[in-house]
Amino acid sequence: MGQWHMTETEFAYLFVPLIIGIMGGACLSGRLAGRIDGTRQIAIGYALALTGGLLSLLLHMFVKSPPVFPQQVLITTVAIGVQLMMPIYALRMLDMFPDARGSAASVQSCVMLGVGAIFLGALVPALSGWMVALAAGSLGSALIGFMIWRMAW
Repeated sequence: MGQWHMTETEFAYLFVPLIIGIMGGACLSGRLAGRIDGTRQIAIGYALALTGGLLSLLLHMFVKSPPVFPQQVLITTVAIGVQLMMPIYALRMLDMFPDARGSAASVQSCVMLGVGAIFLGALVPALSGWMVALAAGSLGSALIGFMIWRMAW
């Protein structure tokens, strides 16, 4: 609200692009299923997330008061990238435990909720006072995920 100078009734300016990215990425992931290799789909997802994160950081570093629309486009881009990756990661994790898929799915959900709670409850509020820091945190998170993925494969 403070960064985009909006009121509490204007959350749609943030959430609509985010939801469009999540739904669009999920739909695209479903369309790509079986058509391209999962590793390639993850690479495309990271390319989108890292590009969106980097452009967001550059936008906030070099434009004093960036317009809302480019920020919305970048939020959507990152969300599409993340949604392209998540189904592949979930399936690969479940494939690691074929005899205990239910337990594996429960643990995966628990870990994702825990990490999300830490990020949304601690990290984001700590960084949200300055958009450059928030954009850097987003890019840094994507970079960490990318490095872990590269080391694992």
